[in-house]
Amino acid sequence: DLLIPRRDYPYRSAVLLATELKEEDVQHAIHLFEGEDDDQDCLCRVPEHGWRVEQLMSTVRTMIDINSWIAEGRGPAAVQALAGSLVVKQTVANHEKIAELLAELRKHVAARRVVSVEAKWVLMDDEQLAKVVAGKGVGAKEIAPDAMKKAGVGVPWRARITCHDRQTVHLSSGRVQTVTIGVEPVVSDYAFTTRPLVKMVHWGAALEVTPVLAADGNSVTVDVKSVVTEPKAMGKIPLHEPTGVKQAGTNVLKSLDRLDFLIHTSRTTARIPLNKPVIVAGMTVGKRRDKKVLYLVLEVAISK
Repeated sequence: DLLIPRRDYPYRSAVLLATELKEEDVQHAIHLFEGEDDDQDCLCRVPEHGWRVEQLMSTVRTMIDINSWIAEGRGPAAVQALAGSLVVKQTVANHEKIAELLAELRKHVAARRVVSVEAKWVLMDDEQLAKVVAGKGVGAKEIAPDAMKKAGVGVPWRARITCHDRQTVHLSSGRVQTVTIGVEPVVSDYAFTTRPLVKMVHWGAALEVTPVLAADGNSVTVDVKSVVTEPKAMGKIPLHEPTGVKQAGTNVLKSLDRLDFLIHTSRTTARIPLNKPVIVAGMTVGKRRDKKVLYLVLEVAISK
């Protein structure tokens, strides 16, 4: 049998960020994408540990003598993940083919570059926008160097993250608030009470981005999703109490929390030059007196 050490696994750096996340660290972001399609909730999905290992095992079984694997119900060969390693039972000839496949995968991953992505959510009116944008035309707007600072542009949120080329990463920042979204009745023969159902709500910014460097190394295609939430007011929804039934205790919930908030969501794919800040999305921010618009500015650089 062939033992493949975990340190030789070609995607180890790609899964490092995801596998170190704990579920409670991102629970507050779950509400941002409820009701959307499954492929829209990447910011709140936590991959299970080893999910890339399963993908690697499937690739080995598919590419190397597919009829010989017991997983396909056809042969005695097998591959199993064990304590961060792969244990493979195969013929000597197929062992050599597996080693060649892994070598090609490592070579491909070694060629991937490390990039840094900086995101800024900025507030600008039309006058400030005209001062910071370099040139005219349709598409992503390139910003002149130091233009935002000279124009006095406010930056309420900013983020910076380093990752591999073609790696999907995400981050979020802001304040978390606990709200009551429902009640669960607890009843007996002669009395009742209620148990509150609470939820963590996130106020702030969340970002998901996948940078893909062009073959010439002069530009990058970014697939980006941005979500910004801002609280407006907190109200109450009264609960109707049943009649003719005695309440047990004095802490029976009388109302639910009613949230009033702004949410700004954008998702796009754009090709932008390296080392230059570019506006990739923008939207109005409620009914602001200053008529400012919230813009998402991205800048991507290759890490040395």
